[in-house]
Amino acid sequence: MPPDLKLFVPLSDETFMNSGLLSESGLRRFLEEQHLPPRPADDSDESLAAFVRRRFGEEALDFVVPMMAGIYMADPETLSMRATFPQYLAFEQTDGSVIQGSGALRPRPSSRDGPVRPYLCRFGAV
Repeated sequence: MPPDLKLFVPLSDETFMNSGLLSESGLRRFLEEQHLPPRPADDSDESLAAFVRRRFGEEALDFVVPMMAGIYMADPETLSMRATFPQYLAFEQTDGSVIQGSGALRPRPSSRDGPVRPYLCRFGAV
């Protein structure tokens, strides 16, 4: 596993491309998520599998689903994104991308000398 992952989201494109987790085309498709338009906001839900296919590509299912669906020990084709991973839906809507939204949550260096401090984001302290 590459060191720069937050659950399944790569925080470094370069590290992820060199990870060997997927084929080269699968890795490229995964990172293209950053450039896909968000799904129009509505009240409908989608499954984890449908979300991963739509945002990251078919090959990503083998990489992402065991980490996410395994938490709930559920079928990814029926697991509700709204009920289980609403933060990823929010990243898509507010940041335009799950990768961009997750990257925005990385701790940022303090303007003062000293250790990096956590900061507040829309989901609490990071």
